Amino acid sequence: MAVETRQGVDVAGEPVGVRRTLRRIQPGSVLKFCALFSLTFALVVLLAGGILYFILSATGFVGSVQSTIQNAGYPRFRLEIGRVFEILAALTLVGAVAWTVVSVLAAVIFNLVAEAVGGIEVTLKE
Repeated sequence: MAVETRQGVDVAGEPVGVRRTLRRIQPGSVLKFCALFSLTFALVVLLAGGILYFILSATGFVGSVQSTIQNAGYPRFRLEIGRVFEILAALTLVGAVAWTVVSVLAAVIFNLVAEAVGGIEVTLKE
């Protein structure tokens, strides 16, 4: 990350703040962070999905949904926990990969735009 620093001083001689310019974001760094974040989020979603399935199963909601769909014309329909988790795992994996790709592309686009306009100036005050 390329950063330029300029420090301002007021009339009394005390620092007003530090001005920094963000000019570049390393796509490799974004890739590592987003991949780890997405994987962690996917695991949390799978854990929450498992807890939710067991709660809904214990309250009889899963059985009620099964019987409603069976009565609607699909007599062989079953909500099996293994199949539910396969679908949930596939969806979270696709979402994690998509989020990582979009984040890296956003970093690359930021770098291109920042090169054209000079970056983003931020003033940090104590």
